[in-house]
Amino acid sequence: MKPQKKPDITKKDNETEKKKRNKPVRGDGDRAFLIESILEIFKGSSPEKPVKKVEIIKHLKEKGHYNLNRSTLDKKFKELEKKGYTLVKLEGKRGFYLEDSNRSFEDYELRLLADSILYSHIAPEKYTAGIIEKLGAMGSDEFSEQMSKRALTAKFTSRSNNKNIFLYIEDIQEAIFKNKQISCNVIDHDYDFEPVKRYKDDIVVNPYELAFSNGKYYLVCALDGSDELTIFRVDRLTDVQLLDSACVEVSQLKKIKSDKGLQKYISSQPELKGGQREVFTLICYRDSLNDVYDAFDGDLRIANVDEENYDDPETVRVSVETTRDAMVAWAITHADSVVVIYPKSVRNEIEQAIKNAQHTYFKTGKPARIRSRLAYSFEEALREMRIAGIDHIHYTGRTQKGAMEQVDFGKHDISGIKSITLWHCDLSECILNNDLTNVEFLMLVDVNVTVDFLKRFPKLIKLVLNRTNIDDLSFLNNCNELRQFTLIGNDYLSDFSPICKLSNLRLFRTDSETITKSEISKLRASITNCEVKIFEPSRKDYKMALRPSYTLINGKVNSIDYEFKWYAGFSPAQKHRSIKELHEAITGLETNAKPIEISTKSTNELGVKLSAFNLKLNGYTLENIFQSSKVFRLGGPFRDLLEVEPKEAKKDERLRRHGPIISFNYDGHDFPTEPKTVFYDYIYIEAVKQSISADEIRRIADFTHFTDIEFNPQKSINTQARTVAIIKLMLEKFGELPDMTVEEFIEFHKANVIE
Repeated sequence: MKPQKKPDITKKDNETEKKKRNKPVRGDGDRAFLIESILEIFKGSSPEKPVKKVEIIKHLKEKGHYNLNRSTLDKKFKELEKKGYTLVKLEGKRGFYLEDSNRSFEDYELRLLADSILYSHIAPEKYTAGIIEKLGAMGSDEFSEQMSKRALTAKFTSRSNNKNIFLYIEDIQEAIFKNKQISCNVIDHDYDFEPVKRYKDDIVVNPYELAFSNGKYYLVCALDGSDELTIFRVDRLTDVQLLDSACVEVSQLKKIKSDKGLQKYISSQPELKGGQREVFTLICYRDSLNDVYDAFDGDLRIANVDEENYDDPETVRVSVETTRDAMVAWAITHADSVVVIYPKSVRNEIEQAIKNAQHTYFKTGKPARIRSRLAYSFEEALREMRIAGIDHIHYTGRTQKGAMEQVDFGKHDISGIKSITLWHCDLSECILNNDLTNVEFLMLVDVNVTVDFLKRFPKLIKLVLNRTNIDDLSFLNNCNELRQFTLIGNDYLSDFSPICKLSNLRLFRTDSETITKSEISKLRASITNCEVKIFEPSRKDYKMALRPSYTLINGKVNSIDYEFKWYAGFSPAQKHRSIKELHEAITGLETNAKPIEISTKSTNELGVKLSAFNLKLNGYTLENIFQSSKVFRLGGPFRDLLEVEPKEAKKDERLRRHGPIISFNYDGHDFPTEPKTVFYDYIYIEAVKQSISADEIRRIADFTHFTDIEFNPQKSINTQARTVAIIKLMLEKFGELPDMTVEEFIEFHKANVIE
């Protein structure tokens, strides 16, 4: 959407701003260039060819300095001496000459300066040509002639369109010197390439340094009120004003200065992006070493990584320091020859960016109706559907490691849609305030959905529910116009009577094993025109799996492995089917067994309450406590992990960069790594004492086997099922959960738990 109002950034505005600021465009008559003009007059002077003051004043008047007098000229002579120049006065009134010094430039030095200006993209064409000619005048006659021609090439090189850039650089530099804030805005461009202001009102920033990179000036600063460093391109700034308020040095800048300094911070970023410096480990193929060396200014160190996984002899493993955004931007452009391996979160971000780029290339050029099927998000699918002018949406959830994608219809405009097909999505948090009266077809496959959500489709003609978590068909009372209903992969429904009230239903299909013959007969009798198809379930969506159940054997906690049918999918319905199969495998071998699932997927309320996700110890989740208590050979524990999200704590890179775990430290106590699960079991039991009532704890003794459907002993060590089995053992031995010291619990664990 284009902004309604665009700032008219024109030449007239620039001239008006200059007049308002009383800062004319610099030229020969500008006093700021007076020193350069005097030096030009003295060029070629010698004891044999002195220059008199009257001659200097005459020459300067010709350049526009009409009000110059001898007193002012004497002051400028003193400024020259302060700058290191030596003016020699001859006896009598013969005049002055400039003694040769190291302040003069050779032609090749001037050429470097001229090319730096020409190819820097900083100044507009007019100013670039003027500066190159001035530099040429400081060299030999041949060089001056060459630079006059070279100044003409300024219009053929990429130049900044910001004609105020010199004024802005001066103001910013003055603000830095005087330790003052500035106000400004940032120029972006819309779809018509017209300049627009990024911020509705000018922003106030704390300026710290002007950096030069890739031919452009950048301002290293912090927004007023923010503690993060930000970087703006100076040629994108507008309305720069020097303020009277003092510049504030943010804590991040203080940290940078105390570390290796601001200049090191700037030079370590191949792409100036800002942020905090971190250590990154790279795998570099031989032909990329020059790129890495140049990008990070040769500041590389050999990195110690897992030789088993990174054993390619044609690669070099190095570590560098830069900021996260700078590394991501640089690494993406070198992804074919350089791989970031640590931190893993950055590696994942780069990998996802590459996948997104691949997705963009793959879908671009295809018709919108095809792009809608290839979408990476529900929002993207909806947008492509609108472009294609179609009234149906078909979307498959895109998430890593099989987790369902959260989709909320309430955040999008889905008016006009008549058909919706969703695969592998989670609609449990979706809130609809209005009925979707346009939708006639709804198909949900491997979807987590609520009854309240399904009630919002009163005009449905066709409904397909395939492997959903629905266990209540009461929503059908709102679907009076439904003609076709397909229910697949659901064995948890016990009441099919709402179907009998669908007078317009003409076809009902299901493979449910819980629908009885009497219910089928009642359905056929209620809706005589409805064809009822009951077919054998095609249970090919499972594989045989082996999982442990924890129980008491000879007075000790032990485990027994059971083989059962594992159903693929991440919907609660699929988890319930797998749990049911596991428990039937247990009771099939031990008829008196009474198993209970200990997880959020449990169908038993007590099993859900005993899930580690629902337990807290001293106000913190078990995940936070567990991760923040790890002591490594090279560091830890990292107590700040108590205050972050549990998933963030588990993924913190420090947990993988400080060597092996040597112990745990919690609440002033040290815990060994052997027995392997002793620390987890201890904090879990302490959390149960605080989170579960005494009556509920005693109910644990009613069960004989404890399972955790998500636990795979091939991939992890700790499981809540084992710990609940320990609780059962304590209840049998002591009649309650006893208060044990850490040392007593460790000894009890060693004597009674077989790992």
